[in-house]
Amino acid sequence: MKRSKLLSSIIIILMASAFIFQACKEDPLVVTGNIEGTVSDSETGGNLSGVNVTIVSNSNTSFSEQSKTTGSDGKFSFKDLEAGNYKLSFDKNGYESNSKNIALTAGQTSSSDVLLKPVKPELSVSLTLLDFEQDKTILPIEIRNAGQGELTWSITKDLAWLSANPMSGKVTTEPASVSIRIDRNIIIGNSQTGSFVVNSNGGSVVVNVVVGKAGPILSVTPSNLDFGETEIEKSLNISNVGQETLTYQATCAQSWIKLENANGSTSTEIKAIKVTVNRAGLTTGEFTGNININSNSNSVTIPVTMKVMQPTAPDVINGQASSISHNIAQVSGTITSLGSSAVTQHGHCWSTSPNPTTTDNKTTLGGTAVNYSFTSNLTGLTNSTTYYVKAYATNSVGTKYSDQITFTTLAPPTMPTVQTNKVENILHNSVDVFGNLTVLGDGFVTDYGFCYSSSNAAPTTANAKKSLGSTTQLGQFTGTITGLSAMTKYFIRAYATNSMGTAYGNVIEATTTDAPPVVTSGLVAYYTFDNENCNEARGHTQYNGIQQGNGNPVWSSDIPGSAGKSLQLSNDAYFQMPTNPMSRGAQWSYSVWLKTMNNCFVWQHQGYSGLVPSLRINDNKLSAYYSGSYVYFNINISQILLDGAWHLVTITRNGSSFKLYIDAVLYSNYSGTTSTYNDNPYPLQLGNGFTGKMDNVRYYNRELTPAEVMEIFNAKQ
Repeated sequence: MKRSKLLSSIIIILMASAFIFQACKEDPLVVTGNIEGTVSDSETGGNLSGVNVTIVSNSNTSFSEQSKTTGSDGKFSFKDLEAGNYKLSFDKNGYESNSKNIALTAGQTSSSDVLLKPVKPELSVSLTLLDFEQDKTILPIEIRNAGQGELTWSITKDLAWLSANPMSGKVTTEPASVSIRIDRNIIIGNSQTGSFVVNSNGGSVVVNVVVGKAGPILSVTPSNLDFGETEIEKSLNISNVGQETLTYQATCAQSWIKLENANGSTSTEIKAIKVTVNRAGLTTGEFTGNININSNSNSVTIPVTMKVMQPTAPDVINGQASSISHNIAQVSGTITSLGSSAVTQHGHCWSTSPNPTTTDNKTTLGGTAVNYSFTSNLTGLTNSTTYYVKAYATNSVGTKYSDQITFTTLAPPTMPTVQTNKVENILHNSVDVFGNLTVLGDGFVTDYGFCYSSSNAAPTTANAKKSLGSTTQLGQFTGTITGLSAMTKYFIRAYATNSMGTAYGNVIEATTTDAPPVVTSGLVAYYTFDNENCNEARGHTQYNGIQQGNGNPVWSSDIPGSAGKSLQLSNDAYFQMPTNPMSRGAQWSYSVWLKTMNNCFVWQHQGYSGLVPSLRINDNKLSAYYSGSYVYFNINISQILLDGAWHLVTITRNGSSFKLYIDAVLYSNYSGTTSTYNDNPYPLQLGNGFTGKMDNVRYYNRELTPAEVMEIFNAKQ
C-alpha cells in the first residue's frame, strides 16, 4: 500500500515538471521594450521631417547613445531597449529644442509624440520715449532681437524735423545702434511732440518724441588749457548751441593770465577769446588758474595750467656742410631743446677764424616754439678758404652755440677736363665709347657724355650726343651710342659741361660694320659686292663667283643703301659661280637691285642647249626662263624700271604661280606650268650681257611673302 502511494507521488511530480518545462519552452521571460512616436509642428500640427531624435539612458550606464532622424511622416522608433528610464532629445533648425523622459516597461511599446515650437524673431527697442529737452539734437536707440532667427527692421516717420540713421537693417544677436536727430530750426513754437514706428518681421514698436525749444546755451571748447613749459598763447572757442542770441563775458583772477576779446555775443557763429600767459617774474613751479565765462543762460569754468622752468637757454647741435662751391655752402643744424622759453632767433654764424659768434657773419631764420632741424645757406664766401661754422639759438635767457665744424671752399671755377679713351664693340648701328673726367672745374658737371658726327671731324654737342647726365665725381665713364648708320665713319669725342662752359676730349674715329641681312630664312646665297668681289657675303665659299669675260668690273660707290659698293658692268666682264645657288624646286625666290636704262640680260645659267637667259629685259618687258619654259610678265617696264634709278626686282615661284615685284609692289602674277628638278648642276653666270649697275643679289629656296619683300626693300639690302 505504501509502495503504491509512493509511486503515485512520483508520477504526480514528473507530470508537474513536464508541465512546467513545456510552459517555459513556449513563453520565455520578456525583458525589453520599444519607444516610438511622431514629431509635429506646434502651430500647424504638420509632421516634421529631418528632426534629430537622440536617446540616452538615465538608469543603464552601459547604454550607448543612439540617434534617429524623422522621415516625411515625422515618425521615429527605438527597438529592443532594456526596461528602464530614458531621455529623448529633439532638435531641428528653425525650431526650439525639446526633450522628454520615458519610463520603459519590459514587453511594452511606449508612445512619445512631441511638438516643436518654430523659432521666430521678436522686436525690442531700448527706448520708447525720447526727450530731447532744450539742448539735445541727437539721441541713440538700440533695436534688438528678443527672439531667434534674423530680424529685418525699418523706420517709418512723417515728421519733417526728425531723421534716423540708418533707416533700416537686420539684427540677429547683436543690437543695431540708430541715431535719432532733430532739426530745431524748423520746429515751430516752444515745444513739439511726435512719434515714429519701428516695423519688423517680429512686430512693431512706437517710439514717442518730445522736444523743448531752447533759448541761448553757452558752449566752450576746449574744456581746459595746458600751456606746458614753453607755450604762451591759446584760444577758447565760444559757441551758442541754443536758439536765441547768446551774450557772454570772460574774467580771470590770475594776473599771469591775460584775455583778449573777453566780451561778446553770438547767434550761430563761433567766437574766439585769446588767452596768453606771462612767466616773467614767476618762481619755478606749476601754476593753476581759472577762466570764468558767464552768459545770459549758463556759466562755464575753464581750468588753466602752466609750468615755469628754471631759466635756461636753448640747446642746438650742428650738422654737416654740403653743396660746397667756390663761394657758397649749405650747413644743417637742429634745435634739440627750446630751453625755458620759446626761441626768438636761430641760424648759423661763421668766420675765417675759430669760434665764430653772432657778431660775425650769420643767418637769421627767426623764432620757433618747437624743436626742429634747419638749413642755412652761406653765401658771399671766398674761394680756397677754410671757414668755421656754429649753429646758434636764442631765447629770453640768452644765446646757445653748437660745436664748431669747418669746411674749405673750392678753388675758382674753371672749365672741366675730359678725355676720350677708346671705342669698343663696333656694330652696324652702335658703338661703346670710354672716357675719363679728370677735372670738375667748379665742382659740379651739369652734363657730360659723348658727342659724334659722320660729317664734322670735330663734333660738338650741337651735332649729336649721348648724355650721361650730371656728376660731382671724377673718373672713367662709358656710354653706348645707338642709332648709327651701317658702314659709316663717325667722329667721336667726350665732352663735359659746367658753369664755365663745355670742354671736349680728343677725337676718335670709328666705322660701323655692315648691317646683318634681313629675311635670312631660306636664303641660299647673298652677294653685296661691298668688298669689291663676288664672294657670298655670309661665307658660303662654294657659291663664290669667279671673274670671267673681258676687262675688269667696276666697283661703284653708287648704291641703293647708305654704305658699301655696287657692281657696274658694260656687257664685258661678269662672274661665274661653279656651284649654282639657284633653286630648281617648286618654290624659290630671287631679288636684285638694278640701275639701268637698257634692255639686256641680267644673269644666265647653263641649260640643256647652251646658255639660256634666266632673267631677261627685252623690248621694255621682263621675262624669266625656268626648266625649259619662259615666264612672261606682260607689263611695260620702261617707266618703272628702265629709268636710270635704283629699283628692287623680286621674282618668286610657288608651284605654277610666278610673281613679279618692283620696289616691293606686286606688278604681275603669272600662272603656268613648268618642270621641277631636284638639283641644279649647271654653273650660274651673273652679269653676262648686262649693262648698268646691280647690288645685293639674293637667292632663296622658298617663296617670299609680300611683307618680306617690303622688308628687303626698306632695308636697302
